[in-house]
Amino acid sequence: MGSFEYWPRPGHPQLPRDERMEVLRHEFQWRLRRERLHLRRLSAKLERAKADATPVYDELQVLARRVAGAAALYEHPNVCDAACTLEEAAIIALRARAGHDDAQVWHAVRALALTMPL
Repeated sequence: MGSFEYWPRPGHPQLPRDERMEVLRHEFQWRLRRERLHLRRLSAKLERAKADATPVYDELQVLARRVAGAAALYEHPNVCDAACTLEEAAIIALRARAGHDDAQVWHAVRALALTMPL
């Protein structure tokens, strides 16, 4: 078996490297839109989590880690920073077994949402 780099990928014709990167950046913008919708759903879920917000904080932490990594890869420092802040806030809330109204988490959720495209 050869390298994964040379396997044909459906939907990605053999374009010059710069053009392939531009296609990937465009796909990343769409991904950010989907992740923003997921963030909105998790926000609503957190608001309803009166008794135990731990599972939602866990989901927020995973989402934030995923967004931060991708944003760093595609050179979106504002998104990356906001996602890292949310990840840290979610971890602190998890450790503290915070209620659904943790101010740091809500602030970080809003900040991340503002950096992501509509």
